[in-house]
Amino acid sequence: MHLPWVFIMKKTSQIFHIAFLCTILLFLSACNKGSSIKDFNFQQGTKGVSMSTIKNAPPREIIEKVQFKVGIELHNEGAYDIKDGEGYYRIVLDKDLNWFTQPPYQTLQPDNQGMAAPVLVDFSLRGRQAALPPGEIRATFVDVVSKEVTGGRKVDSKIRVNGCYYYETKAFTDICVNPNIYQVGKTDYVCETKPVSLSGGQGGPIDVTKVEPTIIPLQNGNYKIRFKITAHNRGKGTAYKPTTSGGVTEIRSACVGEKLGDRWNKIKLYAKLSEVQLNCAFETQNTGDFANTEGVGILFNNDLEAVCETPEMTEKTPYFTPLYVHMQYGYTFDEAITISIVNQNYEYEQAHQKEGSSGQ
Repeated sequence: MHLPWVFIMKKTSQIFHIAFLCTILLFLSACNKGSSIKDFNFQQGTKGVSMSTIKNAPPREIIEKVQFKVGIELHNEGAYDIKDGEGYYRIVLDKDLNWFTQPPYQTLQPDNQGMAAPVLVDFSLRGRQAALPPGEIRATFVDVVSKEVTGGRKVDSKIRVNGCYYYETKAFTDICVNPNIYQVGKTDYVCETKPVSLSGGQGGPIDVTKVEPTIIPLQNGNYKIRFKITAHNRGKGTAYKPTTSGGVTEIRSACVGEKLGDRWNKIKLYAKLSEVQLNCAFETQNTGDFANTEGVGILFNNDLEAVCETPEMTEKTPYFTPLYVHMQYGYTFDEAITISIVNQNYEYEQAHQKEGSSGQ
């Protein structure tokens, strides 16, 4: 049976229109999805690098004299890209463990005699960005072997991972500058100079939580703006001051057992109001006293306070302007993985001892 030519044309036209509409819907859906990624603020959150072990690597219980793998996964959940030479972690084995094959990393001096030499692994990790919304994840595997267990059914042993890396946090907020705020009866201002609280973090374990601006009038009619800036360590690690020599940032000392002395709990902080560099002083002894310490502040109980001041300002009209705070620091993470090593001959040895004692 032959269908009329007109019917075939109508049917083809309908199919074409349906296909065309589906194509348009798919295009709009893709555009909306791309727009949501583009509009997402990657400089938020309060995390840096997180570390975890791969499932069953290592297993939580093994028998003695057996090879197994240890898988370490690092995830950069913040907004800063960790570059080559800016990230390290040290793997330390307890005395009941040894390397099955020596890992291809730098060997360090063991903490105690009888322990395998720790290894230092370097890493770089990209932070969250449009091309990589969750941030980069990398895994490293090493081969370990359990030693013989003597004198018991099993022993608990630890694998320790000590990490250190360089990180930066950048905070932005709009500030109202109203130099007429102290003039009685003056009501034509467009905004009010007042404290600003920042929530949600800025893509790093240390973030700015509050900015308190104050207009300081001068006798000549001009003014300065003073900002009290509060930052907080929201992560589980400890911050420390990185050192720079010949343009190279030194960060690994916190991973290899070197004494950092007074570098612990110190970070570098710089601030600008639009393009104007601010002069910052930092709390020195947790007593409310502030001093100019060349851009280095101290965290007391995970909090840092800085007082930053503009040079003399002349603009008399109220206006909004961006405040930019830039923090640089080293940061640590420490994890311990506990595994049980089982003496596979323990039950046999116990039974043999019982037989021997009963035969006497």
